[in-house]
Amino acid sequence: MARLLPELGGAPQRPNGSLNSVARRHRLFDAVCQAIAAHDRAQVLIIDDLQWCDTETIELIGYLLGAHPRTPVLIVGTVRWEELRDRHPLSGLVDALQRDQAVTVVALDPLDRASTAALAAELQGEDEIDVGLAERLWSETEGNPLFIIETIQAGFSPGGTPEFLTPTMRSVLRARLDQLTNGARDLAEAAAIFGRSFSARAMVAAMRADERAVDDLLDELWHRRIVVDRGQGFDFSHDKLREVALEMINPARRRRLHRLVAEALAREHREDPAAISAQLGAHNDQAWMSEQAIDAYRTAGARAVAMSGLDEAVTMFHRALALLAELPGSPDRDAVELDIRIALGSPLVATKGYGAKVSHRLYERAQSLCRKLGRPVDPPVLRGLGLARLQGCRFDASSDMAQALIDHESGDHVAGTEGRYLMGVSAFWQGDLEKSQRFLEAAIAHYDTAQREEHLARYAQDPKAVCLVRLGLATLWSGDPVWAEAMARAAGDIAGELDHLMTSAYVVTYGAILAAVAEDFARLEDLLGQADRIWSRLSERYLKVVLDALRGWLEVRDGAGAGIDRIVRAVEHSRVEGENLHLSLTLLLLAQARGLRGELHEGRAAAREALAWSDRCNQRYLSAELLRVDGELAYGLGEAADALSSLHQAVDVARAQGARWLTLKALHSLASRFPDPGLQAQLAELADALPSGHDLPAFRAAEAFLRDTG
Repeated sequence: MARLLPELGGAPQRPNGSLNSVARRHRLFDAVCQAIAAHDRAQVLIIDDLQWCDTETIELIGYLLGAHPRTPVLIVGTVRWEELRDRHPLSGLVDALQRDQAVTVVALDPLDRASTAALAAELQGEDEIDVGLAERLWSETEGNPLFIIETIQAGFSPGGTPEFLTPTMRSVLRARLDQLTNGARDLAEAAAIFGRSFSARAMVAAMRADERAVDDLLDELWHRRIVVDRGQGFDFSHDKLREVALEMINPARRRRLHRLVAEALAREHREDPAAISAQLGAHNDQAWMSEQAIDAYRTAGARAVAMSGLDEAVTMFHRALALLAELPGSPDRDAVELDIRIALGSPLVATKGYGAKVSHRLYERAQSLCRKLGRPVDPPVLRGLGLARLQGCRFDASSDMAQALIDHESGDHVAGTEGRYLMGVSAFWQGDLEKSQRFLEAAIAHYDTAQREEHLARYAQDPKAVCLVRLGLATLWSGDPVWAEAMARAAGDIAGELDHLMTSAYVVTYGAILAAVAEDFARLEDLLGQADRIWSRLSERYLKVVLDALRGWLEVRDGAGAGIDRIVRAVEHSRVEGENLHLSLTLLLLAQARGLRGELHEGRAAAREALAWSDRCNQRYLSAELLRVDGELAYGLGEAADALSSLHQAVDVARAQGARWLTLKALHSLASRFPDPGLQAQLAELADALPSGHDLPAFRAAEAFLRDTG
């Protein structure tokens, strides 16, 4: 024993014979076993990292268990099976012990999410860590305890940006990869280029090797636990292994591997290459094969649009444009750029809105390309520019674009439908209800269901559903609330059947506006709930300003003062240049909410600002209602002359527009504040003429007034 533990005695005498003789080993093993057995009490012998033990240590364990089976000792050993070298003696020992039922193998899986969070909290001296932080930690480490410790020690915190692949983690993983044969390492590098998941068939194609040879190399990677079997293919056992494998590839070889992988994937999926177009784009991109990458990114973007993957579509098209910008200029290059920009328009406006600067720049560049190529401006570009101008309350310019769509020399039927829609909504915002209804009805009549997919792909929404809900608004203004709601519900049904994100978002938002103006608060509450669910699927909620203002107004009506702050934020957002379309509506809601809370001066200031804005940009669809609210607030402040003037103007404007619903409300406010038999007669005549809405608050209030004064 002194050979192993010199502190037991003096320098031992070297025995005769070979140092590796069996007899000498047995004498040494006997000495160790007798030392262990010298105590009566049970003992535990712990041997860590058995994969690094030498042959004699492994043989000693076997000797102890075989020659001294009654010794009261429990041997606990830890091993990383993937790091065992070929023909390591531990494998034979475990097999032999399993036959004798003398060993229990306990596989230690990675930590689950809860255990990962618990370990991280303990390392940080906390009772628990943030849920989002814990999820992020588990995602990065996949429950590997060493990686968890390393990541925490690297400064993992809510405000930190730690290096998730620390030097220790990198060295551990490189050591595992360094144990591979050259062929297996080459295969691991190619697999890393594929991504975490890959098939054996694709590897054969990418490596341009014999199938049996690839199988043998995959077997080595599997035994080393570099990869794991996933049924239809293989996966890296940990994504950090893939990261390190990628780091070990020199740039020239990496580009070559990306090209080979792209070719292999294209062959494997030749029957449906669109399904892997995003992968093909990325691999061709990394291989510096720009033209192939551009084509693949375009296909991937179109596929993402069809599946409502709007953010992914925007990313794909933007990358295609970035690569295209690096190619030499030519008419062909410009034509491709124009096509990409038109395709990008649909998902971009669905996430950012037509009024966003990025959307406006997109269509301005597309228009410039059309002129550069000497061809008429494409219909999607005209409509995009028209809606961008509409969003900024430039209604005359918007109407010009609408007419250009209707008269487009291509005779495009789809463009004609979209042009009629654009003309109809532009007329509505200006308060021209008759023109609005005429063009919206014409758009619905002109619509061809067979061309629905083209509308969705090139114009981001279904025009029939959109025109129906907008026609519902015009119908409400004209004095038929029941028919207006029926149109909005029909639009919702179409959007639901299509399950098209942008169409659904548009329809539910304008349906909510309709319910708010009709004061159908139960319907409004329901639609706001639907809107929250639909718009949550969009990364940028460009109509959020409207929904937030409506929600705030509803909260104020329910007695929650915090709703005022929500409306104020919506008003501020509406003041952003190019995003002014809903400024008058948000200001109207703010004026009404202030009035409900007794803040009459502040309410009237909001109403007067909205009226000034409406006059400045000719957005007069709410002028009558704004004048009515201003008159009500002025009356509450004791400013009778102002009240009388505003209420009279409200009646005149509503009548001039043919807005009988707004006329009813304005007449009721005027007649109830300034009693006049003539006004009462006009109110009674109008109430008799309205075909529906008798159960809504505005009509009931007018009826009650007439009954009380009759």
